[in-house]
Amino acid sequence: MGGLSAEEAQEVEAMAQQHPQVQQEIANIYETLEALATSGGIAPRPELKISILQTIAAEEGISWEDAPLPELSAIPTGIPITAEAAAEPPISPSAVTPPQPVPPPEKPETAKPAKVVELYPPAAAVPAIVPASRRYLLAASIVFALLGIGAAAYMGYQWQNAKEDLAHTINRNQQLVQEYNTLKNRMNRVVADVVQLKNPNNQVVTLAGLEAAPSALAMVYWNPTTGDISLSVEGLPAPPEDKQYQLWALADGKPIDAGVFDLNDQPEAVHHMKKIDRAEAFAITLEPRGGMPAPTGAMYVLGKMKA
Repeated sequence: MGGLSAEEAQEVEAMAQQHPQVQQEIANIYETLEALATSGGIAPRPELKISILQTIAAEEGISWEDAPLPELSAIPTGIPITAEAAAEPPISPSAVTPPQPVPPPEKPETAKPAKVVELYPPAAAVPAIVPASRRYLLAASIVFALLGIGAAAYMGYQWQNAKEDLAHTINRNQQLVQEYNTLKNRMNRVVADVVQLKNPNNQVVTLAGLEAAPSALAMVYWNPTTGDISLSVEGLPAPPEDKQYQLWALADGKPIDAGVFDLNDQPEAVHHMKKIDRAEAFAITLEPRGGMPAPTGAMYVLGKMKA
């Protein structure tokens, strides 16, 4: 019925040659189609035969009224005897020619088999007719397979994106944890510094800027009881890489090393210096990195204890 391609028809033909069940099924299908085609036949009208014969007579140039077709009932069954035949004298027996022997009837020729033209080709050479339901199921299975492949690809793509997002989120959370810990540590230091600076035993010494840094300012919070020193500075110029600022406590005209420190980006930072047990004044000088046992560099700030 035209539902198969040439390749599919060849495949069905090969299957029919290999499997008798397939060939029989194809034959049954064609018998069913032939029965369906003939089951609806309708007998022609009686007038149709006369109409066809009249058309043929017209094409042959014969008048239909002059040459009507004889009816079977009008054909004579005997030999008519005319008046002339009845008046003739009877024939004498001697004049009658003796009957000649009748030759035996010739054997009729064997009829040649009529050439039969098959209405339908052999079943094996005809492509099988796939039921519509099977074709629909095949098409549906292909569609579902394609949808499954597409869904799998989409889910894989989504899963890859989700993994990347998760990794980014984990990294971001780790960064946030680090930032939180940094802020927490800084806050703890600030709280501790505030507590230490508010100690009523502290003596606060203001160190004013000198010629090397006129706008510099430093505050020393020294607790004579514990010897703890907290230092805050601002306005000091950034030192070279091989230099550090060093705090000195002056007592009896001699400098006492109170430690070195680096500048940072936190103006509110408080530097915790070495403990000392006595001091009359404080000063800051610029020394080689690591500090010196005695001042060698320029002095930037200086402040004396209140009497």
